[in-house]
Amino acid sequence: MPLSNEDIERYARQIVIPGIGASGQEALLAATVAVVGDEAGVEQVELYLRAAGPRVVRDMESATGAVVVAGVSSIDDRTRERILRSGVPALWYELTGRGFVCGVHPDARLEEAATSRRAADDGTRATQHVATRDDATTSTQHRAPADDDAVRSLLHRVAACDAAAAACAVILRLPFRSGRQTVDVLG
Repeated sequence: MPLSNEDIERYARQIVIPGIGASGQEALLAATVAVVGDEAGVEQVELYLRAAGPRVVRDMESATGAVVVAGVSSIDDRTRERILRSGVPALWYELTGRGFVCGVHPDARLEEAATSRRAADDGTRATQHVATRDDATTSTQHRAPADDDAVRSLLHRVAACDAAAAACAVILRLPFRSGRQTVDVLG
């Protein structure tokens, strides 16, 4: 369906990007992306995808463009199997202690995502040393970075933005990374 004047005004910044254009924006608007997984991640992915244009649902059977899995460890085996059988590209991420591991199934296999997280977490489970000053004495606090709700929220936002961008790239058939990647957000 051709873009309306309202669509052109709303998506003008995307339409001018080389590789997207009006036809790409029409493809985004025609696509339906299912988002499943950890509620904090699902809400963020939905926010980013809606801004780009695809219809966003939580019902996998309605997906025509892609399925995004926000936090692979949060889905049950039945949901995982339905995703694998759907034939729709599945973009997934899993938070680690300092960032996230991500991929696009089938190139980066969904069923190996939990293993990816364990491998990425090796060495990052160690406590983070934070020097604080209390009056004249200096003490060291120990905490695991991903245990903090604010840090987990930040990591979900970053991973969700990446997953939404990947979903748009898949829908538009743009070149995109292959394989599994580990992203260290907290550096």
